[in-house]
Amino acid sequence: MEETEKNLLEKKEIGGKCYLNKNCWLVKNLKYSPYKRCQYCEFKFSHCLFLKYQVISFILIVLSFSVFLIFEKRISTLVMITIFLFVVVYGYFFNSSTENIIKSNFSLKKAKSSLKELSDNLENKVEEQTTDILEKNKSLEKQAHQLERDKKELVELDRMKDEFLQMATHELNTPITAIQGRLDMAVRENMCKLNDEQKAFFQPILDQTVRLAHLSKDVLNVARIDQHRLVINPLETDIDPLVSQIVSSLEIKAKEKGNSIAYIPMSKSLPKLTIDQSKIGEVITNLINNANKFTENGKIAVTSKLKDDKVIISVADTGIGIDEKDQKHLFEKFYQAGRFDPNNPQEQQGSGLGLYISQNIVKLHGGEMWLESIKDKGSTFYFSLPLEYKEIKQTTMIHSDGSNLRVL
Repeated sequence: MEETEKNLLEKKEIGGKCYLNKNCWLVKNLKYSPYKRCQYCEFKFSHCLFLKYQVISFILIVLSFSVFLIFEKRISTLVMITIFLFVVVYGYFFNSSTENIIKSNFSLKKAKSSLKELSDNLENKVEEQTTDILEKNKSLEKQAHQLERDKKELVELDRMKDEFLQMATHELNTPITAIQGRLDMAVRENMCKLNDEQKAFFQPILDQTVRLAHLSKDVLNVARIDQHRLVINPLETDIDPLVSQIVSSLEIKAKEKGNSIAYIPMSKSLPKLTIDQSKIGEVITNLINNANKFTENGKIAVTSKLKDDKVIISVADTGIGIDEKDQKHLFEKFYQAGRFDPNNPQEQQGSGLGLYISQNIVKLHGGEMWLESIKDKGSTFYFSLPLEYKEIKQTTMIHSDGSNLRVL
């Protein structure tokens, strides 16, 4: 019902079938549009084009008859028929033309009205969107300022955290070293004349103290790496004796787990390298300890070879291997493959810092570290050292608090 009423209202608008031009005297009195063009007209009756045509036609007929009466003294039937035919034909074409003109004017007026409405709506929308954009820009600026403040606070907190870790671990090292030294003298060197039962009691304490010392050292190294303050002291070094000595020192530990360990050097001597002996020793020791940790009754092989302009050292084992999904994360800080897996309780040991520290040490020497591993078949870790040592240049940046920070 509502829809029908709506349609009727639409029809009563100009251009609709039921539209009546209230300005026109003729339409108003007839109460219907006498011609189709009247549906598109809003003029008064006095301005009607067809009315003007009728007036002109009447004048032409009167003039024509007057001329014939003056000159011919009579009006023949043929003349009358000719004049009326002319008026009818002319009226037909005039009627069609005026209808098209009025329709065109109506369409043009409607188009202009629609265009104006669209323009007004567009201006309103543009104004609304501009206002919205300005408000969003203000909001984004506030957020950007807040993020900048938060960033500065986080940088400051991170700096304080690193400094605290470095200070705390440095302070912890002194008592840990003292405890470890005394326990080592008591248990291993038997300076206190302990019996076997007493040695067995103190041995776990010594083992955990050693582990704590390693952890403290790792945390200190990580803090230095994160602050780009890890310093290396390069010296010209014969790499073969260094690797051989480390392998020999870890042989007993490997045998305790039923593993054999061997160093397989190149057939010819490797050239001397300029490296930090202590830190590269840490890298090799860490890789061998990891191999031993995840291998039982297997083999560990350490090799070295010359390739292009670098020496490549590898540590291979026949242990449990590493899942492919874990391999890409192994060198991340604190990451351990299969951490807390009940099927591999040995993996719960350690801090997940060894490989992170080792990789950074190798990078400081201008080398790279990578691995190859197949689950349940073993793993091989590689790292390279360039034959020609190039010092890694460090630049200085200013912290948010104005202090200096060295970065690579």
